[in-house]
Amino acid sequence: MMRQFNSQLAGADFVPLGEWTPQPQTLLPAFSWEARDLLVVDDATDEMQIIAQADPAQLLDRLGGTIYSRLNDQLTRALAPRPLPTARYLLLDLAMLSHATPQATVAGLMGLAVVTAKGQAFTSTALSGVVSQTVCWLRETGLTEHQLFQPIGEATLRRLYQQLFQQPAACDQQRPCHTRAEKLTHDTVALLQGQIQTLKLPVSWQLLRAASLEQTVK
Repeated sequence: MMRQFNSQLAGADFVPLGEWTPQPQTLLPAFSWEARDLLVVDDATDEMQIIAQADPAQLLDRLGGTIYSRLNDQLTRALAPRPLPTARYLLLDLAMLSHATPQATVAGLMGLAVVTAKGQAFTSTALSGVVSQTVCWLRETGLTEHQLFQPIGEATLRRLYQQLFQQPAACDQQRPCHTRAEKLTHDTVALLQGQIQTLKLPVSWQLLRAASLEQTVK
């Protein structure tokens, strides 16, 4: 027994558009050119579910002025002139929808920045070590949530980035602690690579359209 997936026009009342499939990644291309919802049928429980997709434009509007937007701005300043990867927008959406802490969010952003700058393969495995180290390092500094948004926070993030960027590649895999931030980066990668059956956060299923559109723009 397994789950079966399909899609429908956004807002419809469970009206599947094609054949059911156990591989939801095959449905993703349609999300990039048409507003659709994901349909799920669980053969084991005989339950049906409509997973409405978050509207990318509305997500962008909601993000503005939040702590997540401010974290993005703070890390952008700290890492200048190095740009942050565009995948950060998807991670910020995940952080906002799942109410992630500022610490977990900035750790996820830092992981994306470091791995991209090092030219490493963009995988959750490559990210998890850097993200875990970021969380532990921030905890050790005793930096408060308020200070994270202050000049001291910018300086701390800049120093941490240099440390992570310059350390040997072998050190990148060390995971001193397991954190929620790792779930953010894992799901960001899974969404972008179509590995959606590995998603760890329930809200991630609402971002299939946002991820598909981001892949189309690249």
